[in-house]
Amino acid sequence: MAQQTMYPAIANSPGTELSAALTVAATTIAVVDATKLPAAPNVFTIGTDESSETILYTGKSGNSLTGCTRGFDGTTSKAWVIGSKVARYYTAYDHEAFRKNLTDLSGVTNESTTDVILSAGQQILNATKNARLKGLKVQGRTLIDLLGGAGSGESLTGWSLAGS
Repeated sequence: MAQQTMYPAIANSPGTELSAALTVAATTIAVVDATKLPAAPNVFTIGTDESSETILYTGKSGNSLTGCTRGFDGTTSKAWVIGSKVARYYTAYDHEAFRKNLTDLSGVTNESTTDVILSAGQQILNATKNARLKGLKVQGRTLIDLLGGAGSGESLTGWSLAGS
């Protein structure tokens, strides 16, 4: 599964304001101080309550945010008045990207698991590299053949280190 882009934040979410009114379709957004927002690409929010809008921007030019995708991640694009509060807040997109990336990295899936009971004698268990071995407990004598097919797993007798 491909990792979702996680955009950097700024401690304490410093804010700025719109320096011009914003139409529903605007893709360049003028703010009072663009240095208060992280480098592009990133997301920011206009408004501070349930009516806020999350916007993805791909560039910064002076105090203008460019290449804006309005109504990002399910919010609604709307017109905003001059002076509306703007900041890089933690958004639903941030939470979902973080959650999905962790799930992907941890290998957690909805796949079924199979219990395996090993009996006496030689047993070989093949598993994928990322297999989850939850509650693995091995009891009894376990031999590991470090020499591959050439060793007996019991002893290194008859073998010497190279160069000795």
